[in-house]
Amino acid sequence: MKTIIFAPETINIAETTRMIEIAKQVRDEFRCVFFGYVMSSPI
Repeated sequence: MKTIIFAPETINIAETTRMIEIAKQVRDEFRCVFFGYVMSSPI
């Protein structure tokens, strides 16, 4: 089975929700893996 990786910026709820909805649609064809991250400004 092929793997599809989703890596939404976790602070962006709309982006995360869209990716979850896509994963639901393709879960029979792909193994869906999520990696979350938060972009921060350099200090």
